[in-house]
Amino acid sequence: MKVLTNRVRITNTGSGKATGTVTVSLLLSTDSTLLNAFATLKTFTVPLNLKSGQHVGTPVTFQYPADLAAGTYHVIAVVDSGNVIAETNKLDNIVAGSGIKVTPAAA
Repeated sequence: MKVLTNRVRITNTGSGKATGTVTVSLLLSTDSTLLNAFATLKTFTVPLNLKSGQHVGTPVTFQYPADLAAGTYHVIAVVDSGNVIAETNKLDNIVAGSGIKVTPAAA
């Protein structure tokens, strides 16, 4: 099973300061919607102290499930699922990456 490292970037798009430790979940989906997410790849926390417009990037390492069938999948990041940061727009807390094609390993 291949270990992947990627970077998650969290941006404060609001007008106020974003302060607190948020939970970030990386989910695997058969499309770019949260509705079809079927596996949690990784859950971790990120401390934030961001003024409006600032961002923080954090590296994250994860693995796809060993029994993952061949196909195209999307990694979806959900930020602040615990609602630690007070904000008026939670719609930008979920983002899907572009499709990743998974092929079976050679025997």
